[in-house]
Amino acid sequence: MAGRDKQDLILLPMIACLLLAGRSLVTADGYADSSVAESIGGLLTLIGTPLKVTAFLGCWSEGEKFVFARVGLSGGRHFLQYVDAKSMGPLDGKDNYRNVLLDEDAESHQTMIVLDLRCNGSERVLANAGQRLYLNYRWLLMDSTVSSDLFTVEHYLDVLKDLPVLVSSEVFVMLKEDVDSIRFLQVYRVSRHTKLLTESYALWTRSTDGGRGQMQDLRTQKVTSVRRKNLHGHHLRASMVITNPDTMNHLTDYKDKHIDTITKVNYILTNYLASYLGA
Repeated sequence: MAGRDKQDLILLPMIACLLLAGRSLVTADGYADSSVAESIGGLLTLIGTPLKVTAFLGCWSEGEKFVFARVGLSGGRHFLQYVDAKSMGPLDGKDNYRNVLLDEDAESHQTMIVLDLRCNGSERVLANAGQRLYLNYRWLLMDSTVSSDLFTVEHYLDVLKDLPVLVSSEVFVMLKEDVDSIRFLQVYRVSRHTKLLTESYALWTRSTDGGRGQMQDLRTQKVTSVRRKNLHGHHLRASMVITNPDTMNHLTDYKDKHIDTITKVNYILTNYLASYLGA
């Protein structure tokens, strides 16, 4: 890991030292309160695998960042890296993040990227992400603008509509249903030119006794590929090799089984597979 990355990592022992020192920080607008922090921490625990969180939260105050790190990551073993806004050219308020930082991450398959759509340059990060949206990384999108409580999943679908969020993507969106519950959904599409689909992932609810909130697993299956095996009529392409042109007339009637045997067997199996996948 590069030296500058190590400088950006916030470790739990450092947070504990700040707490013992009596440092008190509060959030600027109350969005990154304990509910947001706890729910994201619960999501990381539920997923299990992300060991590093890369946060593109340049518009958050130091107090919000501290609350997120102190509460959200206190229940697990995760590194947290805050990425400050950096210009790729003239400061125009639109292009101030660098996706190149992600390419330097040697543990990309263990990384969750947290992105706040309120921050300048966030949509630019997504637009330039390319294959990072469907390979290796996990993404968590939120929107901390004042009216974010009114946002539905359509707000996020509109942001992602032209992006390669594919069947292999692990893109999460966070919806604040009320002050006591936060829902996490996953978004994907079968292919680049099909509509976006959503699936419920988890629901966080605040504890009534003042303790830590509860995370409810809403997945129908824990394995992503199993949940998304229905390709919703997507056209699959397959090829086969034949030695006798007449084979095309006898792929399923078992005639001349000794001719192009492997091709005929594979044709039947391929059709079974397409039916299983809903293609």
